[in-house]
Amino acid sequence: MKNRKILIILNIALVLLIIACLIYVYQTGNRYTLHTNIYISSDTMPEYNITFEKDGIIKLESAQLDNEELTFTFTSLKKGVTKVYINFSYGDENYKNVINNLEIRVNSLGLISEKSLYSYNFSGYLAVIITFLISLFLIIIMMVISFYDYYKSGSFSYPMIACGGIGLYAFIILLFIIYKLLNNAIHLFSVFITLLNETVMISLVFLTPFMLILSILLAISNIWLMKHEGYRPVNALGIIFAVLWFTGSLLVLKAFNFKSELANTVYIYARMICMYIIAYLECLFLSTTVSTFLASKYKIKHNQDYIIILGCAIRKDGSLTPLLKNRVDAAVEFEKDQFEETGKHAIFVPSGGQGSDEIISEGEAMEKYLVSIGIPKERILKETKSINTFQNMQYSKAIIEKDTENINSVNIAFSTTNYHVFRSYILAKKNGFKAMGISAKTKPYFFSNAFLREFIGLLFDHKWKIIIYLILLILAGILMSFHHLYGGLI
Repeated sequence: MKNRKILIILNIALVLLIIACLIYVYQTGNRYTLHTNIYISSDTMPEYNITFEKDGIIKLESAQLDNEELTFTFTSLKKGVTKVYINFSYGDENYKNVINNLEIRVNSLGLISEKSLYSYNFSGYLAVIITFLISLFLIIIMMVISFYDYYKSGSFSYPMIACGGIGLYAFIILLFIIYKLLNNAIHLFSVFITLLNETVMISLVFLTPFMLILSILLAISNIWLMKHEGYRPVNALGIIFAVLWFTGSLLVLKAFNFKSELANTVYIYARMICMYIIAYLECLFLSTTVSTFLASKYKIKHNQDYIIILGCAIRKDGSLTPLLKNRVDAAVEFEKDQFEETGKHAIFVPSGGQGSDEIISEGEAMEKYLVSIGIPKERILKETKSINTFQNMQYSKAIIEKDTENINSVNIAFSTTNYHVFRSYILAKKNGFKAMGISAKTKPYFFSNAFLREFIGLLFDHKWKIIIYLILLILAGILMSFHHLYGGLI
């Protein structure tokens, strides 16, 4: 990557920032100021009494009125957990045990944390939140730089999609947390954790307009496609996707209440899990949309030695379908432009085996067409065994390796339909070589539906990575949802 040094510096900055935050929390963590949220309209400190369930764990350092709020500062003595009971008198009134279920915890490092019925906090929580926001900002910058580097170098791949998806989701979280922070809505660390869960809902709301537009366009293109190409289940993918997305979004964005407490609890966590899955897939889908579009528009250099032409179905008489002809024509036009600019010819590698309903292989059909338009046979190395794109790349690579001493010393391109370019980059890389894509145009109504098929193909190709990531994401969400069950710093 061209910006590798910048990325290394940003990674170092991220690590140093986290270390500085940990040092700060450690330095300030053995002293904790408890905010009672009790306000007294007086400059005179009321009479108070504090007792501990267990002595010797913390000690009261001071009590004060901070902007009329009654606060108490403790310091740690040893590791342990103790309940704290606060009583005070103000005027003629006596207030007993003013904070319910208040626990103060001290860990092995002497760091103090507060846990009450619905809250959790510790000294330095604001530093942790600010560090998180700065880290998020650095991650967004790194994702944008990496995404740009992948694009500029023509390294279209799944990591590029991941950079786009992660960057988008992180950007939504950053905006939401900053908004809440500026409105003084984060006064406890437990509130911050709760807000992280809320960002899933916010991201869904934020992404809904974009997804709605894409879904409508997909549905319209499918109607157009079926009108021209006839009805087949595969031609209705856009409509199916739009219906599934709309139904899923409706179910997770609208809250339902059940009479049974158990049913409500199960529903809440099931809904949260669905939110994480949908939010992740939406970010992935939008990133894939952008990445695929960029791949189809990317202009490669006129320095190619070989051009693989990826096959698809041919007609019953052995002639090329319009889709396949466009791929061959795009390769020929590129090679012609290259020769006019540099004086360098490229060797064509038409790739495709013979289907059960085809009289000859796709590779042979393309070779015949190339010869018919004036391409010398000595500049054609046909491949006739492959049955899918992965094998197109695999067998074409083997042919090129036989024709050259070192495949890494030559420049290889491939020609395919625009919607198929991005995935073909990935399949070339899977076969251990780098190839640059030449994009052939197709009918607009076919593009969107075929693109959706490519997105599904990408999900299938990387299913284990996606499943593992989703599991980690779901576990993180569940842990944050159960944060009130745990207390104290590790």
